[in-house]
Amino acid sequence: MERFQLKNKVWNDKKVIKREIQEGDLVLASVTCKTNKLTQHWSGPGKVLGKLSDTNYVVELPERNNKSQVYHVNMLKPYYKSAEQVNFLLEEGNSLSNEEMEIPYLDTKPISLMWMK
Repeated sequence: MERFQLKNKVWNDKKVIKREIQEGDLVLASVTCKTNKLTQHWSGPGKVLGKLSDTNYVVELPERNNKSQVYHVNMLKPYYKSAEQVNFLLEEGNSLSNEEMEIPYLDTKPISLMWMK
């Protein structure tokens, strides 16, 4: 029995990616929905207040009236702000010059198409 446990541990340790979250990071927390328990809902962004152990973190979520709660690292994922859109306005008195103007844009290709090159 111990041999199989050791074999499973070695296999699992090869596949696991250790996640570390720093104090002050913004995260999304997985919450259960009472209407459909099989769907995964993410709440947040919340702020990590502290680390209790290698796997447990104290997170403060705004949806919970800023009360802190302990979450396992598997129930958290980093929060990334979405890119801001930039709008350009031209005033009537300004004329356009013949110079080329660089306009930032977001890459809108689906990920599946990017890998098909």
